Parts: sequence; structure tokens; C-alpha cells
Amino acid sequence: MKTIKDFFMKKKEPNRLINETSPYLLQHANNPVDWYPWGIEAFEKAKKEDKPIFLSVGYSACHWCHVMEHESFEDEETAKIMNELFINIKVDKEERPDVDTIYMSVVQMLTGHGGWPMSVFMTPDMKPFYGGTYFPNTTRYNMPSFKQVLHSVEKYYRDKKDSLEKNADNILKNLNQINNFSPSKNDLSYKNIEKAILNLENYFDGENGGFGSKPKFPNTFNIDLLIRHYLNTNEKEYLDMAELTLTKMCNGGIYDHLGGGFFRYSVDEKWLIPHFEKMLYDNSLLIKQLLEMYQITKNDFYKNKAEESLNYIIREMYNENGGFYSTQDADSEGEEGKFYAWTKKEILKLLGSEKGDVFCEFFDVSEHGNFEHGKSNLQFLYEEFDEKTDQEKEKLNIIFSESKKILFETRNKRVFPNKDTKIITAWNGLMLSAFAKAYQVLGDEKYLEIANKTIEFIFSKMYKDDLLLRTYKDNISKYNAYLEDYSFLISALIDLNQVTFEKDYLEKALLLNKILIENFYDNEKGAFFFTGKNHEELIVRTKEITDHSMPSGNSIAIRNLLFLSRLTNNKDFLPKAEQMFSIFSDSIKRYSSGVSSLLCNLDFFINPPVDIVIVHNSSDDKKEILKKVSEIYKKDAVFYFISENEETILDIFKNDILSGKKCIDNKTTVYICKAFTCEKPFVI
Repeated sequence: MKTIKDFFMKKKEPNRLINETSPYLLQHANNPVDWYPWGIEAFEKAKKEDKPIFLSVGYSACHWCHVMEHESFEDEETAKIMNELFINIKVDKEERPDVDTIYMSVVQMLTGHGGWPMSVFMTPDMKPFYGGTYFPNTTRYNMPSFKQVLHSVEKYYRDKKDSLEKNADNILKNLNQINNFSPSKNDLSYKNIEKAILNLENYFDGENGGFGSKPKFPNTFNIDLLIRHYLNTNEKEYLDMAELTLTKMCNGGIYDHLGGGFFRYSVDEKWLIPHFEKMLYDNSLLIKQLLEMYQITKNDFYKNKAEESLNYIIREMYNENGGFYSTQDADSEGEEGKFYAWTKKEILKLLGSEKGDVFCEFFDVSEHGNFEHGKSNLQFLYEEFDEKTDQEKEKLNIIFSESKKILFETRNKRVFPNKDTKIITAWNGLMLSAFAKAYQVLGDEKYLEIANKTIEFIFSKMYKDDLLLRTYKDNISKYNAYLEDYSFLISALIDLNQVTFEKDYLEKALLLNKILIENFYDNEKGAFFFTGKNHEELIVRTKEITDHSMPSGNSIAIRNLLFLSRLTNNKDFLPKAEQMFSIFSDSIKRYSSGVSSLLCNLDFFINPPVDIVIVHNSSDDKKEILKKVSEIYKKDAVFYFISENEETILDIFKNDILSGKKCIDNKTTVYICKAFTCEKPFVI
């Protein structure tokens, strides 16, 4: 059986990347470019030969990364220039987010925007002096060709060393300033959240949902903030904004109507044509959000889309030994979206003219197409569907269900997009939280079984010498885990404890939180560094609070401290969370729309959660209790599950709220408490 390395070894002499496990790096292993992985060998060679370094950062599912590889890195003439003038380093941003974070800040500083592939030129001591993203192989898009860039940069390096060094030092100074957070006495009241909500309203697309114009990303953190504000104020307009956004996405082309799951983002404002890569983290965040929206609205639409997406994850992104894969490419057979797009002729042939015409009418498939080459990407025209009578809808739904099954089975015979099967701790943490919510809301044991298998996998394969590791691929675990890896996994373990009441999850969360504080916390100024004490020393040690495609590691670390403080009454956790709010308060004031996940946790902080204490005796059916408890939906509720017959759990739950709580009439009893006052208990 051929391995992935065999697949990429088309030439007799691959470059150094052939020894890597990252699918992205292996994609470049047969380039004529003399690539180095990030490491001391490359930097020493650059110093010895006094050559500038070209750093190229991307990921396996990145469409424009593939384009630049094909145009430039596979081109012998371009490779010759690169090899003669530069030391060339290739980095998978998913493996090394520390490197990506630093140099992406540089690119954004220099150009005003960022993205991948990321192209950075730097000195042999890692100091960047010029950068960009994609460069075409010929002069177009009002951009110079990559070969022109290479020659110009090398000439600048040779002829203007003093100017270059000064420029590099200024960039480094700005990098350090960006990451220099200091405590502030800014007012951390709910007014900060109201200001952010006002900003979101100003950018909200009232017709299509979402924020801004094109390209349009899911921005789940902003939707979370809208939902929280609705739950705080009962002002339905904010729930309506969240619902419109989720409804438009679920019916739009950013959603895979045959296989389930969401694509990365939409290139247009109407959610019609996506960038067709599928990312684990997007789907985890959206699945959880859909399930929470179902809890609030009881609208089956959200539940159904969540279930379809969960089925996609289990079917295509889950390792049967435990763990979730990272990404699926946008491209197949060298063409973006080819796996997903249809012509009307294809559909009519498969479904017959009668059913085919009906399906095409409601899923926006036409003769000329809505995508490329006369093809269409499926989107559901739900407004037209809503105009039908209930009887008509029932008949149409039967047609849709039968048609989707036929098209899905046919699509599965096509050439699948490549899949990046490395397992990333942080992203698995996000998906574990989604599976915890799925188990709580849907009650299916398979979600808990998969979650347990994944946790067992992580702690057996990706936890060594009392430290988490970042990635697993081809039976190799490597790279010390980063802040987001710890934060997201701790959060998932808390979530699982809260829906199963199993002590082991909480013990693991406390263990990892202890390691995180010891290795990442800045005892001098507060907050967590992105890297720990055991990481490689880079040109700057970053602290992140801004949300990007995922919530910031610091915002989730705050959430964990607040939750664990509440659960265990640990006196050290709350002061750390308060200090973190203090040093990030300027960011809250200035960039409110970019720190929505932090604002969600600020709401948790200033509006203390409801404590829900469930007291049972050992004869009660725990599964039945869990089912009933899952129906009690409260924003930020903290659940405590204790037994009159067992005191062991109280070793962890050292919380005064539990004092005196007993079963009524020897039956499972629920106490709902807020601000140290409990409502009348009730039996379930």
C-alpha cells in the first residue's frame, strides 16, 4: 500500500521536506526549490552564506497556496533564483502557529492585510524586513511578478544593509509594542458590551445576515455576543440578527447540502459561492452554535443542520482510533469546487426530468450556472419554499430527501478533495466541546463515546512528560502545545463534566490548567503568553486577545479560570482572571468588535452565572437525570452533581453553595441559585 510519502515522491531527489509528516510540507517535497523546514539548520546556513531568508507559510487546504506552488515553486526558473539568492523555509501554519502569528502581524503591519500563502523576507537572525501574501508568476493584478520581487529584495539586502537593518529593527520594535499589555483602570462594565453590540449593528447586513460585505466569514463570536445580549435584555432584535445570519448560512452555498458541514467562507455577500475548503474549527464552532440556538428557539431547523454536520464530521473527519482530522481541500483534480458543483444536465440525468426540474428550481441550479464553467453550487431558496402550502412542502421534502441521497451517492464516486489527516490538539478541543453540547442536547450516546475515545487518544498519544503536544500524524506526536491547545482542551473537559458530571473530566481540566499556569502565565504583568517556557525562543513572545478564525487562547483561558473558580472555589483563579481583564481593557475599549469572545467572558464575569445543584442518591438512573437536566437551559449555568451517599466529589467541589443540599423525599432534587440565593428546590 502506498503511503503519502510515496505519493509525493515523483522525483528521484526530493528536498528536505520529504522527512516531514505535515501533508502541506509533503506537498512541496518534490519542488525544485531547496526547501528547509523551520529549524537551526536553515538559520545557520543563512548566517554562514550571508543570505536573506524567504519564509513561506501556508496550509494544506489553502487554494492560493496551491496556485503559488504550481506557478512559482514548481517552476525550474523561479526555483533557480530562489536557491541561488535565498535560504528558503516552508512552514505549515497549523503546526507552527507561533511562527505564523508573529510574521502575519508583520505582513499586516506592512501591507494592511494578511492571508495565505504568506511570504516574508527576513535576515538570518529571523528579523523580517519585507513581506506579502500571494505573488503571481507574471505581472498582473497590479502586482509585480514573484521573480521581480525576488530580485528586488535580494538587491535591497545586498546594497542597502544599513537601511534594511533599521527597517527590521523598527518592525521588531512595533511587534514588541503590540504585545506589551499593561494593567489599566478602565471601567469594565456592561457598557463595553453595549458598545460592541452597537458596532455590530452598524456592520450588520440586514438582508443577507453576517457582517460587512464580501468576503463574508461565519464570525461565530459576534453571533455569540448577539445571543448573550438578547438573553440579558430580552430584546428580540438581537436574536433575530443571529437567526438571520445562521439561517442564511445554512441555506446558502457555504453549507454542503448533500454531505453536511460548512465551507470556510463566502466570496460574495450572499453566502452563495464559498471558498470550498472545510476546516475542523469552523464546523466545531458552528455546530455548537446551532445546538445552542435550538435550545433557545426549539426550532428543529437548527437541530437538523447540526446533526447533518455532526454526521459529516463522524463520516469524513474522525479517526476511528480517536481524534479529528484538520481540513479538506478546496480543490480536487486541480480545480476548486469541482467535487461539489453540478450542471443541470447532470442532475436531470440522475433524477429524471420531473424530479430534477423541481430540485433544480429550489436549489438554484440553472442552464448557465451560478458558479464557473456553467456549473452550480447548491443553495436552498427557502423563501420560495416558505410560500408553499404545508401539503406542498411535505411532497417537496420527500423529493428533496430522495434527490439528495442519489446526488450524494453519485458525488462519492468523484475524486475526493485531499484531506489533511494530522490531529491538532486545539482544534480537537473545539470539536470536543461541540460533541459535549451534542450529547447534552440530542442525547445520543455515540457523541459521548466519540468524545471519550478522543480524550483517551490525546492523553495516550499527545501528552508526554507532563506536557501536551500540538500535532499527531503517522504515529508521530510533535511540537509542544501552545496556549490555544491547552485552553481549548481544558474548556472541552469542563464542558464534558457539565453534561455528564463525571469527575475524571474535571480532574484532567485542573491538571492541564495547573500546567498552563506554570508554563505560560506572565506573573509580572498578567495573562498568558502564546508559547510556554519549553518552546523555542523567537524574536518576540506574543500575547493574543483578538479573535481570528478561532477565539483567542487568552479569552478561553479566562473562561476556564472563571468556571474552575466557580466549581472548585480555588482562591487563585479569580484574581488571575481579573488581572487579565485589566491588562486587556484597552483592547476592549479600542477593538470591541475584534474581541467578542473576550466580551462574552466579561459578561460571565460581571453577570455571575446561575448555580444549578443536582442532589441524587445512588439508586437513581443517572442517564434519566441527565436527560431531564439537559432541558434546563440557562446562560452560563454552572452545574454541580452530588450524591447524598458519596462524598468523594466534594473533594473537588469545595463550594459553599453545596452546603445543606439534600434530596427531597429521597428523590433527585434540583436547586437553582443566583447571587447566593436559591429558589425553591424541585424534584425531577
